[in-house]
Amino acid sequence: DGSPSRARQAAACVLASLAFGLLHVVSLGGWRESVATVVAMTAMGSVLALEARAAKSIWPSIVSHVLYNVV
Repeated sequence: DGSPSRARQAAACVLASLAFGLLHVVSLGGWRESVATVVAMTAMGSVLALEARAAKSIWPSIVSHVLYNVV
């Protein structure tokens, strides 16, 4: 049918989540804070990726990201 396999979809979700976490590292503070930020934002990236996959659109994830930033 031309759609990516489940393994490819899972790999894409993991890579996108890790990239999301790494892009949110703040260099203020020590390495423990940086590691905690990467872990927390990677988890958030996973939630956003799963939300985008379930909705078959990135827009709900964008709205969730904006709402998270506002709160």
